[in-house]
Amino acid sequence: MFDGATLVYRYDGSFEGLMSCVFASYEEKEIPLDILPPEGQPGLFDTLKTIETDPQKAQRVYDSIPIKISLEAQELVRLGFLTCAPQKERLIFLFLRLGYKVGGNVMGMLTDEHVNALQKAVQNL
Repeated sequence: MFDGATLVYRYDGSFEGLMSCVFASYEEKEIPLDILPPEGQPGLFDTLKTIETDPQKAQRVYDSIPIKISLEAQELVRLGFLTCAPQKERLIFLFLRLGYKVGGNVMGMLTDEHVNALQKAVQNL
């Protein structure tokens, strides 16, 4: 288990790949500092961990969103991935972590910087 201080995930850039990162984070009990697409550049002292896309694990994460959070959250995550927001992967990841903790109430937590940024990014699509 990494301490998380410098852990960075790299994924293939697909939506399934991002959902696989969410699964890996829970499975390994680690919180990455960032989640980078293939062209993303890690920091000099970052520990880079490549997460392979697993369609079954990705589907499990995606299917859990409306059950544990809400259908609206699932749609926000899907649309959020289509945005050009900087660090959209990290925003989605942190939104999901918070949503899994507090449930559907996350959709109204606009004072949370990550929820707010993700919702604004989707509004600007």
